[in-house]
Amino acid sequence: VEVAQAANVHSSMRLDPVLNVLVAEGFLNRDGVGQTAKYTNTAASARLLGDSTSTTYFGLCTMWDDGEWSNWSKLTQVLLTGKAAKQLPGGETTGCEHNAEDMDWEEGYSEMERFMRLSFMALSEKFDFSPYSSVLDIGGGCGQLSRILARKYKQLSLTNFDLPKVLPFAERRMASLGSDVCGRVRLMAGDCLKDDLPRVDIIHIANVLLWM
Repeated sequence: VEVAQAANVHSSMRLDPVLNVLVAEGFLNRDGVGQTAKYTNTAASARLLGDSTSTTYFGLCTMWDDGEWSNWSKLTQVLLTGKAAKQLPGGETTGCEHNAEDMDWEEGYSEMERFMRLSFMALSEKFDFSPYSSVLDIGGGCGQLSRILARKYKQLSLTNFDLPKVLPFAERRMASLGSDVCGRVRLMAGDCLKDDLPRVDIIHIANVLLWM
């Protein structure tokens, strides 16, 4: 009842079936049954909704809600027409394109790093990079993956490739690291759709379509 009132749910609607679905999916804990049941966030939902930890998804969820869901629903049209989603009828600007001149780009990339940290840590643990000597991260943003891999695999030379406007943020993050890490991470500016890429053992690419 308290949840329904806080969410302004219409009095004719029952909210507990929806809450119980979230319980079944692992996003809520439930104590009790019926109208007197108490619901609390699980660790998974706290990660999605919180805004103070290094692994929160809150900022990315906000950005996706500001146009991304609409744009990704147009993927078929994008592939058939060759146009970006925002150029199609009903296309929206993404959270990062909205008010681009005034946007705090560094905060935007900080949100992306919070979102990707767990994935990159898992990649560094699950995939053995030790037989390889060079990695190229296309669309590497502020160089988070390169920094993680450089710390763990001392033999790796890494190239963080992204648009010119991104690299100043990467440079600031690299400046706080030791010379051993900085000396093995190269920051390279360019456009992956137009420019030649260096020859390396491994190419990593993720979250690039998101920005097109």
